Amino acid sequence: MTNESIILKLTAEDTLRLTRILLDEDKVEALLFLKQCLKPQLDQAGRGRLVRSFEAP
Repeated sequence: MTNESIILKLTAEDTLRLTRILLDEDKVEALLFLKQCLKPQLDQAGRGRLVRSFEAP
């Protein structure tokens, strides 16, 4: 595993949703946010890295 950074992009709506979660300390909504907004981006970033790791040097 490398120490490369991953940049996640949030829409204005996602940012507002995250702010509400943090203010309300809503654990259920926080988990939904992670699954719906961040996990797909992490999966996409991981796919790109898997392809590169199998390429011949």
